[in-house]
Amino acid sequence: MTKNEITKCDQLVLKACLSKDPILLEKTIREWDTLINIDDLSFRSMRLCPMLLYKLNMFDIQSLYHKRLTVLYRFWWVKSKLIHDNINSVCKLLNYHNIKPVILKGGSVSQYYPKPELRTMSDIDLMVPFINLEESLNLLESLGYKIINSDKNLIKRLRSFFYYFHEPVQLKNNKLDVEIDLHWSGGTLLSKDHGNSLYKRTIDAEKVRNTGYIPTSHDELALILLHGTLTNSFDNYNWLLDLQILNEILTEKDWQKAYEISIKEKKEDYFIYGLNQLKENGINVPFEIPETRVSQPKFTTPLKKVKESRIRHYWIAIKNSVIIIRNLFPHENGLQKIVRILQFFLFNLLKGYYIKKVSR
Repeated sequence: MTKNEITKCDQLVLKACLSKDPILLEKTIREWDTLINIDDLSFRSMRLCPMLLYKLNMFDIQSLYHKRLTVLYRFWWVKSKLIHDNINSVCKLLNYHNIKPVILKGGSVSQYYPKPELRTMSDIDLMVPFINLEESLNLLESLGYKIINSDKNLIKRLRSFFYYFHEPVQLKNNKLDVEIDLHWSGGTLLSKDHGNSLYKRTIDAEKVRNTGYIPTSHDELALILLHGTLTNSFDNYNWLLDLQILNEILTEKDWQKAYEISIKEKKEDYFIYGLNQLKENGINVPFEIPETRVSQPKFTTPLKKVKESRIRHYWIAIKNSVIIIRNLFPHENGLQKIVRILQFFLFNLLKGYYIKKVSR
């Protein structure tokens, strides 16, 4: 997803959800009414419909598509209830077996919303220590979840590679239509050192929700902002809503601590990029954007978007690998990162060979 693929209607929905001014909100929704084909609503806009309807009802504003928005709200209410019930049952089972799960992203930050269903979720994000990964997978399988992006034999055979290069493990319960992303570092492009520190801080803080632990406020802030920018989430506006909600309860000290986490992770450029995104969307945070010389953050390019020659395809794959390794191993030197890139390619070759062999 790129900025160029975001439509005017998507931008209007986001603007309406972030608006606190009823006059601006009504003006925005009138423009949206004239432009939208409600049967062709994008998923990124659909995810914002509960918050959009909540804002319209708050200010007694009617959309031409109010009934359709109400249907979408009910869909997300059911989805939210199902996901939170599953978070509770999964965390309860893990705790019973002395595995302390940390709830990430929507499952955690939804507590700060006026109603939990306003923070839509398409899956569950949980974090466990890597040492407990295989036991956690076995327990989740007992609840009807199946691994969909790997398998346990691959984890055993390529354990050290898997730890660094294959996060998260994705599982799905087909009966419930609920997916889980199981992490051990807190995010796809965050270092394992960060993950270990985050897990320890979270468990020590003893903040609990749905029988699972939740990050401290500044860790929550850093995770949401860095995840939103590292993954270049133009197809998911939830991180902007999350930060607007958090901004209402957090202090300058929380923002400073989150910024310090980004510096320690050598991701200050992504953090500042995220702050500028907030500013562009009218979210004023109690934190001055540092006047430092940081480079423009580099983002990976989805290979499915590359329509040029095979050589161009490979070149993009190499560039993506460099960006991934720089983010996963921010404290290693240039030579060490070159070794990591070679390991990354070797892991993907071995994984591809294993999958091909198993599928025969």
